[in-house]
Amino acid sequence: MITNHKQAVAAREKEAKAVLSAMKERHPGAFPTPPRPLKVGVREDLIAAGWTDAEVSTALSYYLRTRAYLQCTYAEGQFRVGLDGMPVAPVQDRDREWARRQVQLGEYHGSWNTRW
Repeated sequence: MITNHKQAVAAREKEAKAVLSAMKERHPGAFPTPPRPLKVGVREDLIAAGWTDAEVSTALSYYLRTRAYLQCTYAEGQFRVGLDGMPVAPVQDRDREWARRQVQLGEYHGSWNTRW
């Protein structure tokens, strides 16, 4: 039996996939496969690039919680990248530890684990 909650979650996931696909097309350097950690402040950069606040919130709230993204964030030696894909700063220890803990606890979006 599909509940209203499950339908709402599925609809949000579908919307996030659509927005992320468009972002990946427009900013391939920021959304490569496999993923790389995004720079702190990328939200503002995406809005400045013409994305709406709602689109950015929808996409990032999902993308930043995928297993693949979290795994790349806790990998040693990773650098955060801007919209152009160029490294801007190393991932901080506290961010690596947070990402590692999220994966350890299973606190990620599982359906995209192999896609991003």
